[in-house]
Amino acid sequence: MHVLLAGATGVLGRRILPLLVSRGHRVTAVTRDPGRLPALRAAGASPAIADVLDADAIAAVVRAAAPDVVMHQLTDLRDGSRAANAHLREVGTRHLVDAARAVGVGRIVAQSIAWAYEAGAGPAVEDTPLRPDMPGVPQLEAAVRELPEWVVLRYGMLYGPDTWYAPWRVDGRAGPRGRAGRRRRCGQLRTRRRRR
Repeated sequence: MHVLLAGATGVLGRRILPLLVSRGHRVTAVTRDPGRLPALRAAGASPAIADVLDADAIAAVVRAAAPDVVMHQLTDLRDGSRAANAHLREVGTRHLVDAARAVGVGRIVAQSIAWAYEAGAGPAVEDTPLRPDMPGVPQLEAAVRELPEWVVLRYGMLYGPDTWYAPWRVDGRAGPRGRAGRRRRCGQLRTRRRRR
């Protein structure tokens, strides 16, 4: 199977790519950073450069690749901006789905989040509505459902190396990456400790 992996250099994309290749799938790995092309080639993928926020660029890549399935593992969390991530979810997903539809790709697997459900008395189920205050998430999932065959993977919080919470979990310091996390790592901000 030929998989177009959008978000191939992200936390999950870097782990998914070798799994796809090891199972014999052909992978077109999309990145917006030309500096990452050698690593993608070394991992066994055919790399392609495109920013999914550029509709024409991603359409050209999808058209040239003509994959069997699109795998959407896109996030924009490098600077800790929820607004940038929501914009990518909404606009980038729209461009990716439109590009797939234009060339007849009918299958997509997309990344979403598990904490987007509306609150309720019991555990959420598949038809539990999404919270309207989760920017980009309802738009992402609605766009993905436009293709004939789709899977939405609602991930929970990811901890560990390379994740947004890496400094908190890996080095034991409180707080995610971002301004406070950087200040804490540089010794400019101390974590409060409870007195016993």
